[in-house]
Amino acid sequence: CDWSSDVCSSDLTRSVICVAAFAVLVACEREEGARMQMAGGMDAMMMLPMTTTSEAAKEHFGLGQRAMDMGDFVEANEHFKEAVAADPNFALGYLRVANTATSVDEYRTNLKRAVDHAASASEAERILIQIAQQGFENDVQGQLMLAQELVQIQPSSPRAWRELASVQASLGRQVDARTSMIKAFTSGNVARVCSTKLRDASSPGRPSNSR
Repeated sequence: CDWSSDVCSSDLTRSVICVAAFAVLVACEREEGARMQMAGGMDAMMMLPMTTTSEAAKEHFGLGQRAMDMGDFVEANEHFKEAVAADPNFALGYLRVANTATSVDEYRTNLKRAVDHAASASEAERILIQIAQQGFENDVQGQLMLAQELVQIQPSSPRAWRELASVQASLGRQVDARTSMIKAFTSGNVARVCSTKLRDASSPGRPSNSR
C-alpha cells in the first residue's frame, strides 16, 4: 500500500491480511522445523554444508540447532559444546557455541576458534563465520555483502535466506527482509506443509483443509 495517500478500507484489509499471512509463515516454519528435526530431518531444514566426520558431533549439532531454533540457548550451548568436544576441528560448531554464548568472553573465544578452524570448513561455513566476525566489528554493510554471497552459492538453503533476512532487518530494510524470509520458506521443505495455512490466512472465511 502507498501509505502516503489516503488508505481505503480494501487497502487496509489487504495490508492486515499480508501481515497475518507472514505471521502464519513464521509460526509454521518454526513448528514444522521442530517436527522435522525431531524426526531426524535437520539436514533437510539446514541445507548447508556441515564439515565434520564425527557422528557424535553431527548428532549434538542437530540437537543444538533444534534447541537454538526453539529459543532454548542454554540447552543449545550445551549441545554445541558437546559437538566440538567430539570434533575439536568443527569450525561451525565453534560458531554456534559463540552464537549461544552467555558472555562476551565466551563469544569472543569461540568465534576465534571458529576462525582458526575455518580453513578446513566449506565455503558456506566460512561465510557464516565471516558474517559473525563483521557483526562483532559492527560492520553491518560487510555482513550484508557476505549474506548476499551466501544465498548466491546456497540458493536452495532456507538458513542462507534467513541469514540474509536477519542482516537486512538489522539495516532497517524490512521489505527486503520479508522478501528473503518468504524465499526461505519457499526454498525449503516447509513450503509444502505451510502452503495450506498460508492460503487460509490469505483467504479469510475460507474453510481450512489443514489437519
